[in-house]
Amino acid sequence: MKQREKMAERAHEQSGGRGDADVQAEACEAGCCTRQCCAGCRQHFCRRPTLKQLIAGLLFALAFVTIIILSSTGDLRRLCDELDALGWGAVAIFVFLFIFSGLPFGYGYTIILVSAGYVCGWRALIAAEIGQPSAVAIGVLTSRRCLRMSVQAKLDSLPEAWSRPLRLLSTDLSRSVKGFILIDVLLRSGGSPLPFGMYNCLVGSVTSVPIYLATFSGFLASQPGFFIHISIGHALAESMQQSNGTSTGDEDSGGGFARIALQIAITLAAGMVVGWWARRRLRALVQQHAGTRSPTAKQASVAPAAEPLEGSGCQSTSPGRTISSSSQSSETPVECANLEGDMAVQDLMDLTNANAA
Repeated sequence: MKQREKMAERAHEQSGGRGDADVQAEACEAGCCTRQCCAGCRQHFCRRPTLKQLIAGLLFALAFVTIIILSSTGDLRRLCDELDALGWGAVAIFVFLFIFSGLPFGYGYTIILVSAGYVCGWRALIAAEIGQPSAVAIGVLTSRRCLRMSVQAKLDSLPEAWSRPLRLLSTDLSRSVKGFILIDVLLRSGGSPLPFGMYNCLVGSVTSVPIYLATFSGFLASQPGFFIHISIGHALAESMQQSNGTSTGDEDSGGGFARIALQIAITLAAGMVVGWWARRRLRALVQQHAGTRSPTAKQASVAPAAEPLEGSGCQSTSPGRTISSSSQSSETPVECANLEGDMAVQDLMDLTNANAA
């Protein structure tokens, strides 16, 4: 902490006549997150969490402790059995939960997927295939009609490492159908740090793609996650049944636990590989977008400048012609236009006299 404070003081000393925003940006890049120079970074867990983050952390801890207590007493298993006894009613409940998680204020998409696999087994795939596209369509439509400014402000407040991949949605790379589907699939597959509902708002706010295209792209990107998380929930349900003594013997129980652990490990490894591949491809796209912009800027910087007019601040657009002036003052754009007009009139008169001769 002392080292960061020293870096902040050094940034302030070297600031010179620059504004506080420049000093804050330089201090953030240097890794400083103190109150004096980097108040904005404290919103992203750099030093002191905000009230919203504290409430979210407490709710998550409370939910985690509640699940542990219910699992140890067997109440969680009984609740799951009661939901499973509803049959297709349980599937309908999870459809509405998926729609809730896709709204701007919704959370818990991954938890709902695992819970659906735990309660409904492989029937949870039906709930996911219906609820997820509906959630994407409603979230994109809601944010496009009502939340454009607030979502843009949220995007601007994110750290640069988070917002750089997300801004690909508003670049030329996503203007075509294939480009948008590629970027959206990569971001939804593990390249986006935003929750499911917030990302739907981002797609609706910074893009103008049709609703059906955003829904199809989100549906396509979510297929690996469906199988990974639902299979984890199904494996956890099988392990709970084995621990409750439903197996016929100790050897069968040990083999079943090993098989379930292997299944969970394989699915987790598959999810990590998919996320790594998505982040790698996004980094390549960010570099590609930066590379396509730099040659244009370079050509603009090395383009030949127009010939300056002698003794003035004007530039001549006529090749081989200069304007002489005894004064060293710079003319205004209006005076420059008048000088060019006088030159054109003089050229026309010279051409007329030559034809008459």
